[in-house]
Amino acid sequence: MNATLDGYFRWLLRNRRIVLAIVAMFVAIGAAGAVRVRVDYSVEQFFPTWGPERNTYERYKQSFPKEDTRFSLFWQDSHFPDANTYWAMKEAALLFEEVGLQDVLWIGNVRVAKHTDIDGESALQIGPLIDQDSLSDVHLRSALARHRSNNLFR
Repeated sequence: MNATLDGYFRWLLRNRRIVLAIVAMFVAIGAAGAVRVRVDYSVEQFFPTWGPERNTYERYKQSFPKEDTRFSLFWQDSHFPDANTYWAMKEAALLFEEVGLQDVLWIGNVRVAKHTDIDGESALQIGPLIDQDSLSDVHLRSALARHRSNNLFR
């Protein structure tokens, strides 16, 4: 075995210019190919190119076009949201903030435009979707019902 390795290395040293030229050629071809490699860190790389999972993801992208800069939690419950759901969502939002996520939006801190009457005149007021001070199951349901047509609150 040592004689075989010894012969190989002697041949390599005798033909080093040819070997280096061949290696340089492979490196040049590899470098030319590497220039065309596109680095993509998007989430869609983890989904198949077809099928129900991809269709669901495509619908998500239509509602959230900057998905690579967002982290989303979709809350699904078997019953209509109530005060307990509100407090559980608030806890989830606080956990996201604790790990360093910024601008955590949830139904407790989303601001919406509301029509109001000030001194007999119609006005537009910007305020929270859910008023925490008057939180009740009825208040939560009516606030969500008013914004049911908005896909973000559906």
